[in-house]
Amino acid sequence: ILYNGEKIRIRSPSDAVKYKISLLPEDLINEGVLEAFTVSKNISLANLREISPMKFIDYSKEHDAANKFLKKYVIRASSIYEATRNLSAGNKQKVNISKWMFSDSSILIMDDPTQSLDISSKVEIYNFMTKFTAEGGSILFISSDFNELLGMCDRILVLKSGTIKTVFQRSEFSEKELVKALSQ
Repeated sequence: ILYNGEKIRIRSPSDAVKYKISLLPEDLINEGVLEAFTVSKNISLANLREISPMKFIDYSKEHDAANKFLKKYVIRASSIYEATRNLSAGNKQKVNISKWMFSDSSILIMDDPTQSLDISSKVEIYNFMTKFTAEGGSILFISSDFNELLGMCDRILVLKSGTIKTVFQRSEFSEKELVKALSQ
């Protein structure tokens, strides 16, 4: 992987966090959030150094961060103390996004982030993605939905056996050409 022109190796999640690279996995429930944890605990998970500088959790820092993201991303929860399992899929995804934004991520790998979400939640995620990239962040967006890819991406890469097979620039996007590249 080249990161800002430097070759890096990522061998663990902590290596990725060090380089401000975060993964929003396809399986949100089993890999993205801890449903038994509160909204606050989920948001602080990826940035424990920030909230526990002396090896003890500074609950005021944790609560301040959680309240900030609850408002920023309009997470519909009764409070930061609500168990994440009680939230809708869209709000769970916003908690997951908040976790990585609290850790100051600059590169997001988003694997089918709108899967199983209602239309309004999808729009909120798309708006987040647009704003994040406009502010200088980068997103590696993986989606099984052609319309999402065509609507959200600046460039689409078709991979086969781990090798880039085709690269489409936005001006070259078409569902027909994408299907053709995938079927070869």
